[in-house]
Amino acid sequence: MNRRSGLIAILAVTTGMLAACARPSYDRVEEQYATLPAGQGRIYFYQPSSAGDPTTGNPYVLVNGWKTGRTSPGNFFFVNRAAGLYSITIDYNSAAPLMLQLAAGETRYVRVNKGGLKLTYNEETKEKAEAELATMTYHGAASRERKTIKRTQTKNYAAPLDPSRAPAGQTAPPQSFPVPPVQ
Repeated sequence: MNRRSGLIAILAVTTGMLAACARPSYDRVEEQYATLPAGQGRIYFYQPSSAGDPTTGNPYVLVNGWKTGRTSPGNFFFVNRAAGLYSITIDYNSAAPLMLQLAAGETRYVRVNKGGLKLTYNEETKEKAEAELATMTYHGAASRERKTIKRTQTKNYAAPLDPSRAPAGQTAPPQSFPVPPVQ
């Protein structure tokens, strides 16, 4: 009987620890971080998961060439940025950048898609994104990851792009953003 009680106690402690590690859902994150700072908008990044998809790793999502977080199947994260023009890319991906014009108080949604061993990305409507996000969990940068990201950035990493630098006929500057070395 003592052995059984000990196993039950270990199981209860393990279950409690796992519950404490559970990441919040989209609804809880929206509730907790509903208020945007003045003059800023929010960009959600999410990657649905599908059984049998080949692994693509967890590459960084880059905003204006700066690492902001990692994408992973079944998870999401968000960034708040000042109103302006932003270039969205994924580390080690040769696809053209997704250009987003973010307004103050606005929320935009970027979906990361698996296509074989390659990741692509596109902007989604609020309705479709929120339906998909409802089944996902928040995956903000871990403290070790935040330290690495912070070390590689300068004070203007979150500044919007200057649309006036764009060549004639383009809505954004060419893809020549400073990418800091990974240490």
